[in-house]
Amino acid sequence: MKKVNFAGFWPVALILLMLTHQQVVAFSDIFEPDDSVEQANIIVIDDNKRQQHTLHSREDEDWFKFYARSKNSYEITINPVGSHIDVAFELYESDGITLIKEVNKLFKGKKEFLKWSPPSDGIYYVKVSDTAPESENCRLNIQYQLQVSRGIALEPGQVQGIVTDVRSGKPLEGAIVYTNCNDNDTSISFEDGNYRLIHNCPSGLYELTIEAIGYRSLTCHTPIPEIVSIQRDMALLPDGDSYPALTPAQLAFRNGDTLRVSQPVYHNGEQLKVEFQLYRLPPNRCARYYVGIAYPDGRFFILTELNQFELFDWKYLPLWKGIKNTVIDKPIDNNWPRGDYQLYLLRMPASIEDPMNHLDDGELNVTTFRVE
Repeated sequence: MKKVNFAGFWPVALILLMLTHQQVVAFSDIFEPDDSVEQANIIVIDDNKRQQHTLHSREDEDWFKFYARSKNSYEITINPVGSHIDVAFELYESDGITLIKEVNKLFKGKKEFLKWSPPSDGIYYVKVSDTAPESENCRLNIQYQLQVSRGIALEPGQVQGIVTDVRSGKPLEGAIVYTNCNDNDTSISFEDGNYRLIHNCPSGLYELTIEAIGYRSLTCHTPIPEIVSIQRDMALLPDGDSYPALTPAQLAFRNGDTLRVSQPVYHNGEQLKVEFQLYRLPPNRCARYYVGIAYPDGRFFILTELNQFELFDWKYLPLWKGIKNTVIDKPIDNNWPRGDYQLYLLRMPASIEDPMNHLDDGELNVTTFRVE
């Protein structure tokens, strides 16, 4: 039998093995593993930085998910960067099984696009795959970009932070995050608890709400400047549990939040304007604000929105629900009693849901003005 010389075989075989391994590893993107519904990556709605992925083998499937509101229309765009793939995608219901739509309209190297309105609020899934012909062996240019947007012109700002369990400190995945500026601006938290919410809120004081299955929701008043990224960490409490007692250090905000009047004295026909003057809290410190005004004739009103005066009944303290920075913007007329007015701004830790019985845990700032 003729003896086979493997001396030249092993170097060649080793090189081929390394090249094959290198192709799989080098072309695996940073979002892997994402080959199933359970491994689906979150995509942030309206993020102007498109996620870049690869389909590193013909069998590779990439899954991602996003939270959608039924009020909105969404545009899902898969844009090939590489020329050796023909991307197609499938849109699935919140169960990750029920197919809503299959999109494979265009040719190799062309983007695939779907404009879609969800029937209900919830998480939806997208599976991306390669449908290029099997006969094509060269698969070097196999990158694509994906984006989910609402198809509207935005000059967005961004709120970001970490959602955790208040007791264990462990990160929470899948928490729903939104503001009262526009609750259609919605995002969900990643596996490490991080979230990014792209919003189009004008500058002002807004409610930032976090909801997660098995946890009590938390609403935090957050001053949001225009087109700026801010950090706001949020800690949630399991359902049925009570918040741990707050220490004096945790209650001490002490940064001078107040209400600012446009002038100290007003006369008939002049415009009274009152605005929040707020300073940024530490990232993990959340507060709720309550606004009141005492008239010279002894009446006391709570303001819940811009120019919305509610006579205070001393049983329930309504939360400020307005948006933007302005509390009052009204002309002085004969309906305004003449005399001294007091404006009250009460700030409470967000975990205190009954401020009337915990006033000592909050901070009160009083501003005065006069109508002559």
